[in-house]
Amino acid sequence: MIEDEVRLPPRGGFPKWMIPVVVLILLANALLLLGTVLWLTESPSAQDAFGPVSELKVAEPAPDFEVQMLGGETVALADLKGRPVWLSFWATWCAPCRAEMPEVLAANVEAQKLGIRFIAVDVAEPETEVSNYLKRSGYTALPAALDPDGAVSSEYSVYNLPTHVFIDSAGKLHHIKSGELTRSEFLEIARELK
Repeated sequence: MIEDEVRLPPRGGFPKWMIPVVVLILLANALLLLGTVLWLTESPSAQDAFGPVSELKVAEPAPDFEVQMLGGETVALADLKGRPVWLSFWATWCAPCRAEMPEVLAANVEAQKLGIRFIAVDVAEPETEVSNYLKRSGYTALPAALDPDGAVSSEYSVYNLPTHVFIDSAGKLHHIKSGELTRSEFLEIARELK
């Protein structure tokens, strides 16, 4: 008796006709991704839906803002034209903000000597909470402003606290620092700020 041959499927793995199909699928995905990125950066409706897609950049005009200081005074960037401004975004619950507070207060003394207007912008907390924290901590000299709905911090693309924004006397962004600021770092930035 003769045994039948057992035939195995051919080796070789991936059929050659599949290569162009895979290339086309990859190319279509790349084009779809590119189209989505372009839509997000150019479409005002996409920016409304997803928020800003670009960060602020040094040397660009600083977004105008208006804040209410704890004492009741209203301050707008437009009112400070011709004067350097230092904005410090913080919150009472923020541990790094509390840790840097003595350095920030010491730097504020230097800022006053250099003619730099310092505003410590509290992000999204009630006035009584901010006021009570400053009294308890002995930081009543802090020129604190309120950003109750987070509009100013959003305008300045603040995603981390603390964040320090330095604006030159021409109203342009000079330096943006996310994280704690020391007095010596402040002095280094202030020397360049005009």
